[in-house]
Amino acid sequence: MNWEIIGYIGSGFVLYSFLWEGRKLRILNSIGALLWLSYGIAMGSGSIIFLNGAILLIHLRKLSIKRGEKISLKKSTEKNLKKTDKKNFKKSTRT
Repeated sequence: MNWEIIGYIGSGFVLYSFLWEGRKLRILNSIGALLWLSYGIAMGSGSIIFLNGAILLIHLRKLSIKRGEKISLKKSTEKNLKKTDKKNFKKSTRT
């Protein structure tokens, strides 16, 4: 297998990711870091392995936090809507 091609594809993902923001940037950059990590392992380069392993872990952590925030935000919004609906129902039945 030509590992240089894997390195170039990884570079392409990293470069392309900077055209985006937020979650999409992190996903694309994670793919690039994973490819670079594979390249580093194949080449036996400790610095490439360390850097891209760390980048990948950071992105995965940030993505999991963002996903958790969305889930908890959705639950709290649902609770608030239910409370509001109950108040509005009580007001409408009083008149």
